[in-house]
Amino acid sequence: MDSNFSRWLAGITAIVLVLIVGYWLLNRSYGETSEQGYRYAMALFSICNQKDETRLRKIEEMISASSAEDELHAEETRWLLGIVERGRNGDWEEASQEVRRLIEDQVEWAASLQPIE
Repeated sequence: MDSNFSRWLAGITAIVLVLIVGYWLLNRSYGETSEQGYRYAMALFSICNQKDETRLRKIEEMISASSAEDELHAEETRWLLGIVERGRNGDWEEASQEVRRLIEDQVEWAASLQPIE
């Protein structure tokens, strides 16, 4: 009886973990970026759509320099460089989707702000 219960409990636990991970992967979003981070995201959007490796290397340098000068938060640097990495690996479609999601999430953040009266 105990072994049946243990198997049942392990199965339920595995299902719950899969559901949690699936939900997280499907609903993850980017947080708010700085103005500079947003500019880099817009540039990355263009670069990824054009599959421009030269400009990709240049913006990677610019992002790293801005991060070193504390012009970008560590988290947004990680987001932007993650997108750069996808492009560098030839995953241009995925990079384009990710940068689009990053930009769209900024619109959602702005929509949540109190209106200026």
